[in-house]
This record gives sequence, C-alpha cells and structure tokens, in this order.
Amino acid sequence: MIVDTMDNWNLYFTKESALCAGMDFIKNFSEAGVDGRYEIKGQEIYAIVQSYETQQAAGKKIESHKKFIDIQYVLSGREVIGWLPVAGLTELSAYSEEKDILFYHAAVTITPIIMVPGTFAIFFPQDAHQPGCIYRQVEPVRKIVVKVAYHLEYLPLSTRI
Repeated sequence: MIVDTMDNWNLYFTKESALCAGMDFIKNFSEAGVDGRYEIKGQEIYAIVQSYETQQAAGKKIESHKKFIDIQYVLSGREVIGWLPVAGLTELSAYSEEKDILFYHAAVTITPIIMVPGTFAIFFPQDAHQPGCIYRQVEPVRKIVVKVAYHLEYLPLSTRI
C-alpha cells in the first residue's frame, strides 16, 4: 500500500509504469467531468469516477482484489479508508472472478487512512481495504478509482531474476 499526496506521485514509479498512466488520468481529469467509467487502456487500465456519502465503518465491507491494483484519489470531501493485510483475514463470501472482488469478515485491527482532496492511496492484491467510511461526520465524497491490471505492473518474483 502507498499513501501520499499528488505532489509526490512520481517518486513511486517511472513514466513506463502502468500506474503512471493511471496517475496521469487523475492529474488531467477535469472536476467538471461526469461520474462514470473512463477507458484508459481498454480493460487493463480504466477509471471509475463516483460520488457518494460516507457511512459508518460498521456498515462497510472490507475488500480486496486479485487482478487489479486500485489507485484511489479523493476529488472532494473527506473519508477514511481502513487498511489491513489480507493475510489472516476470514473470507465473508467467495471471490467474484467477474467483479474481481473478495469480501472479508470484520477485523479487530484496521489502520485508518484519512483521505482528503489531493491525497491518493494505492492498494495492491495483498492489501485489504474498507473505503467510504466517515471521517468526522457524514459528508459527500467525489472520488476517482483507477483500476490497473496487476500483471501490467508486476511480474511474479520468479520471473524477475
């Protein structure tokens, strides 16, 4: 997992990185743009712009993804995204291949990440996360989630050497 401000995004990957394509979309997105899905590189890199109100953490599911890396960026509003490693979590339901999502039972320990405009968080397949939680009060959030196919960014360790 990576959390930082947009001022520092280029410290984490090169221009050739698939994650860089996602960050470029975020940097160039007009706040006048409408909510919906935006193709960046076909089915392998795309963005979802969404608006919603934050909710109590108890009402939000903990999730992870196997095929995609999430870049989450808050355009407006504030939310808490809970983070914890997938290792040791108990699955709530079977993995959905179609939606690339796996839900987990509530965890005892979860690290809160406070997301405000200008910050981003990147969640890898080993990172469970619980987005859309209340910061101090219920408030509207507008956010971009860029999905980057994991295989574009990372090779299995055995093929790197």
